Amino acid sequence: MHSILPRLKIYLFNNIMTYIRYNDFNEYSYQIIFSNTKNDWVRFDNYDNIWEVRTKPNHKHCRSTSEVKESPMIGDPEKDILLLVNELLIHYE
Repeated sequence: MHSILPRLKIYLFNNIMTYIRYNDFNEYSYQIIFSNTKNDWVRFDNYDNIWEVRTKPNHKHCRSTSEVKESPMIGDPEKDILLLVNELLIHYE
């Protein structure tokens, strides 16, 4: 991914950071970082087209595991932002 592409970094409650990035595929990807602990994040993207999920290339990298699942997100913030907020609320501690 190129560093010149737009990226929005949002600091939230409990030091949670959320990144929204415009990527090389003319879509957006989303990452929520919950802490500095290794793998304490969730990411929704379409960068690597290697995952065998129904929503390919869109997929979700699950928190604290190497598991990848289908993603309800499609890379369009107008449609994805409520899903991103819901993901934050699911993990809010």
